[in-house]
Amino acid sequence: MRMDLIPRLAQTAYSSSFCADCYKNDPGGPERKRSEVRAYASAALALTAEAPDDPRADRLRLTAALAHAGLAMLEGDRRAAVRHLGEATAFARTTGGGLDLINHQHLVHALLDAGERETVAAFYDALALHSDPGSSNAFTRAAQDICNGRMPDTYQRMRGRQVIAN
Repeated sequence: MRMDLIPRLAQTAYSSSFCADCYKNDPGGPERKRSEVRAYASAALALTAEAPDDPRADRLRLTAALAHAGLAMLEGDRRAAVRHLGEATAFARTTGGGLDLINHQHLVHALLDAGERETVAAFYDALALHSDPGSSNAFTRAAQDICNGRMPDTYQRMRGRQVIAN
């Protein structure tokens, strides 16, 4: 049960750390939420160490890697964010789909803004391997857009503009 719950808790804490309205009277709230994310990511990795052959272990490692990547990017450590996204990409190649990527759009878009096109394209390609057909097509199209010098549709919709990659 903990292997199923921890990824959801980590994703919720991560996405809620971006809610400016939620913390307008609590300036330390976002950092507390990020501390929760760190704790959940550590708990996830501890669980995978206890049960390395559990079929959910790679998914949990994927969640932990994404959490660490997102936190690293928020802290301005692009190199660590890229390294953790590389780990997430490796786990995404072996684990089933169903990842709630909306919680990680901040990370992916920040990496694209920082010029990490190949890293993000490889991540999308890996996600496409085990996703449902609709999501798989969207991930493949996003990776192709990036490789062709365009930002993916999700980026353009969230940023509200058409952007050409340099």
